[in-house]
Amino acid sequence: MNEAVMGVMCKKIGLDSSENDSQELLKSFLNIMLDNKSDYTLSFRYLSESLQGKKEDLLKAQFQEHDKLYDWLQKWTKTLENKNLNKKDVMNMMDKTNPLFIPRNHLLERIIDAATENNDFSQMKTLLKVFSSPYKEQPKNEAYSKPPQPYEIVKQTFCGT
Repeated sequence: MNEAVMGVMCKKIGLDSSENDSQELLKSFLNIMLDNKSDYTLSFRYLSESLQGKKEDLLKAQFQEHDKLYDWLQKWTKTLENKNLNKKDVMNMMDKTNPLFIPRNHLLERIIDAATENNDFSQMKTLLKVFSSPYKEQPKNEAYSKPPQPYEIVKQTFCGT
């Protein structure tokens, strides 16, 4: 990972990329996510909220191997403490770096189908509104933050869609 990418990525876990321990923590978290097939977007978002004791169950649900996650969380929170970082400041930085809403293929596919088959653009208008504030909690639109169910997985996409 180049230095610019590492800088952005370390912010996703609330740390400065110039320090080796931050980079190692990030790499470790990414490996745990990979091993567990965790949702990338939601894992980072729920991680920030776990600092306040919120949505810990949603973070845990992103992982199959909870022992590795808990071990990592202990190292991460210890690192935050050792660096004298304010948890609220860390969470605010992470929330500005980790969106809750992203354009997921299954949502886009559903919108394209509605528009082309039924001339219905209502879902597109809703999604555009949701994406106008991707970092903000939007309880009414929570469904737009979720990964696809197995039956919703888009296996093939095309350029221009």
